[in-house]
Amino acid sequence: MPVRDLVGPVVCLLLGLLLILCLCQTREQFGRTEWGFYWLGRRGAVHFGSPIWPLIHVAIPTVPLGYWLGLRVQSWRCLMWAGIGFLMAAVTAAIFGWVLLETDPTNPKRGGFNFIVMLVFVAGLAGAAACAEFGISASARRKRRKAIADIT
Repeated sequence: MPVRDLVGPVVCLLLGLLLILCLCQTREQFGRTEWGFYWLGRRGAVHFGSPIWPLIHVAIPTVPLGYWLGLRVQSWRCLMWAGIGFLMAAVTAAIFGWVLLETDPTNPKRGGFNFIVMLVFVAGLAGAAACAEFGISASARRKRRKAIADIT
C-alpha cells in the first residue's frame, strides 16, 4: 500500500478533528466552567459532553471516504472535479438540513446546528469522492484524444 493511499484518510480525520474542535463550546453550570460539545441524541434530545463521541461518529464515514479520495485524485483535473462535488453536495446537504431539521442557529444549545455542520462535512466528502470519478474519466478521455491527435 503506497503512502499516497494513506494521506486521504489521515487528512480527512484531521479535518474532522478540526471541525469538532471548532464547534466545541464552554458553558457554565453550577458555578463551574465546562468545555464540551453539544450534539443531538435520540428523539432530538440535546446532550453536552466530551467531543470524543462526535469525533468517532464523524470519523466512521470520513476515513473510508478519505481513502477513496486518496485513491481517485490522481491529477489536477480529478482534484477540480472533487472540489466541485464537495461544494455541490455540501450546499445541498446544508439546504436540506436547515429546512428539514428546522434548527435555530442562534440557540445557545447548538446541538442541531452542530449536527448540520457535521452532516454538511460528511456529505461534501461523499460528493467529492463521487465526482472524483468524473475527473478520472475526463482525464482518460483527454489522454485518448491527445493520443489520437498525435497519431494523425
